Amino acid sequence: MWLEQQRAETELSVTPISLRESQEWQNQRGSIRHWTGGFFEISGLETNSAAACLDGVQQPIINQPEIGVLGFIVASGQQEASWLMQAKPEPGNVHGVQLAPTVQATYSNYSRVHGGAVTHYLDFFSSDSISYESYSLQSEQGTRFYQKFNRNAVCRVPFPIACPTDAYCWHTSGLLKGLLLEDYSVNTDARSVIVTSPWSLLTTHPVPFAGSCGKAWPELETSYFHPVQPGLTKHIVRRLHGLRRAIDLKTKHIALEGLRHWQLTENTITCQTGGAFDVEFYSVDAPTREKPTWDQPLLRSTKRDHVILFAQQQSGVVRFLLRFSFEIGLSGGVELGPTYKKESLAPSPGWIEEAIEQGYGRMRATVDQSDEGGRFMKSRCRYSIVELPKDFPTESDEISFWVTLAELESLTQASRLLTNEARSAISLLLAFA
Repeated sequence: MWLEQQRAETELSVTPISLRESQEWQNQRGSIRHWTGGFFEISGLETNSAAACLDGVQQPIINQPEIGVLGFIVASGQQEASWLMQAKPEPGNVHGVQLAPTVQATYSNYSRVHGGAVTHYLDFFSSDSISYESYSLQSEQGTRFYQKFNRNAVCRVPFPIACPTDAYCWHTSGLLKGLLLEDYSVNTDARSVIVTSPWSLLTTHPVPFAGSCGKAWPELETSYFHPVQPGLTKHIVRRLHGLRRAIDLKTKHIALEGLRHWQLTENTITCQTGGAFDVEFYSVDAPTREKPTWDQPLLRSTKRDHVILFAQQQSGVVRFLLRFSFEIGLSGGVELGPTYKKESLAPSPGWIEEAIEQGYGRMRATVDQSDEGGRFMKSRCRYSIVELPKDFPTESDEISFWVTLAELESLTQASRLLTNEARSAISLLLAFA
């Protein structure tokens, strides 16, 4: 397999160092900053909010105001489309190399602040004359990034174009769908772009969810072709803005040394009360990257996360449960998330906790992923789709929405609405398209 070959041939080496040993980063006025002033910084964040789960939080956070580019080039085909994948080595990835979009670059990377090589195919996503199949702004993880967004875009070409290096390879939609259910294979950025693209690009049949893959979960076809509620997206967006006004999240950047319950040493920034992550420093050798050597801070998760999207047949139609997620790094503190995220400031309703603890429901799809290997060190998360029994009693509240597959697709087209974890969970459903 091409990905396994890339992993075997990529001489990625990641070595822990102290901040004092870093050649590129230093503590400046209470934040860890790059000497160029580019890329990102690790700063302290303090919150004030009418929502108890968001009020009085203090923690380190990645402050990266640049908007990155995540883009796929997709080639038309008679039977199915093909996607230009990049085998991208990231220091925090499990297995080192995962499948990434054609272009995955921050502004500092593609403007070559590091003095490295050019970003291949960038011109496909930097011209006003390009017509995109999809284009939206999507957030990164709000538990670790401060109001960070990327442009998610798909550019279509009539036929596959030449690859500049062995690190790029065309994958058919059929092959890509299978990889969506392979552990540690398709990275979180690729999943985000795929989910926010037209889902018809993934199908290997005349219509999504109606072919052989759909037979593994035949009810998805009805859910996909069920009429969308008129004005659903606008309704959810109004609820989102109203919730943001109600919780009134205010944030303030403070010095890392001033964070309660966090200790800053030469080697780490450590939570003394058992937090979800520590900040550590690493030296990286990656000969195939734009810059082959560098060092940087990475957020190392101390616990394995779990994200679940519940499904249930209701009135003969499969629907999926989305809930507003409260995270300090999201704009206004809220976006629409999956049913459940283990690492969460807000507790889940009792019936959801009971369903998970008692193992109710049928596991329809699951995958292990190490998210955002360019900023996190082996941040492991299990993503799952669980179908509850038809007669399992569920409860409604003001922050929950049961939506069909067709409605899910319409929501993914909106900017700044779905969390990173919601998009990654939804990507599992596209394996059935």
